[in-house]
Amino acid sequence: MKFPIKGFLYGLAATVLWASFYPVSRFLMLGGNSELPPLPLTWVRLAISSAVIIPFMVLNNSGKKLTEALRFDWKMLLLLALLGNVGEGYLLLAGLSITTAARASLMANASPIFTVIIAFFLLREKAGWQRIAGMFIGFAGIGLTLLSRSGGDCFVGGGMHSCWGDLLALASGGCWAAYTVCGTRVSQQYGGGAAAILAIALASLILLPFMFVQSGSWQALAELNWKGWLVILYLSIFVNGFANMLWYKALKVLSSGALGSFGYISALLASGFSVILLKENITLSFMLAMLLVIGGVALMLRNNQQN
Repeated sequence: MKFPIKGFLYGLAATVLWASFYPVSRFLMLGGNSELPPLPLTWVRLAISSAVIIPFMVLNNSGKKLTEALRFDWKMLLLLALLGNVGEGYLLLAGLSITTAARASLMANASPIFTVIIAFFLLREKAGWQRIAGMFIGFAGIGLTLLSRSGGDCFVGGGMHSCWGDLLALASGGCWAAYTVCGTRVSQQYGGGAAAILAIALASLILLPFMFVQSGSWQALAELNWKGWLVILYLSIFVNGFANMLWYKALKVLSSGALGSFGYISALLASGFSVILLKENITLSFMLAMLLVIGGVALMLRNNQQN
């Protein structure tokens, strides 16, 4: 059987784009005179993504799927928006504002651990011994991350240790796990791209009133310089939109289990980007925690492929 090189490249490209989210977002929120709080960054990223991608999908004959999904499953799409975009998006950026990109990426990418737990309670999915072992190994890595100190980055000195930021990023991973479990049916029925972009659009509408409630949100966007807007466009169009399209292209030729293996290298890529872009120092204790989390998730995903 010929190796599906296109599918592999699509999945890898999407993973690289998603991994860049962590250091790029932290830089945008804390870099220089154009700092941007988590709420306006979350909202503007979702708003631009939906404004660009929905017309693109309509032009590519996906308008009927979008209309049907909104008409028959708007309640589920609303739940997905709250879980996978409002909850996951805001919590992750809030965590990134007070912890390093490498720590946030590791905690957020532990989401498969929570997926197993949520799927057991909601869908009664049984977990084999490999999944259970992987889950405990992953939790050991999470605990070590919370206890270990980080080497800091260009925004803070050495010895940074923000449990609150780590826990917010971990909570975002939990939201993404719930989004994954709850969104399975609508993704299969209307297509993953349609379900994802409608959830993004609804999330931008949900967050819009909060932009008026939280003082300084609109002012932060108005004062953003052109370099900041270029970064926002990158996060909105490429990391949010283009990466999702590449992922669903990869799903056409690769199994979900095979694609899942890309997930546990995301933290490694994000850490590498953080060292290059943010001058982040990776400590030995954090490297051990990373190996435990990634190893646990890899064991769980290997079990998923075998099943």
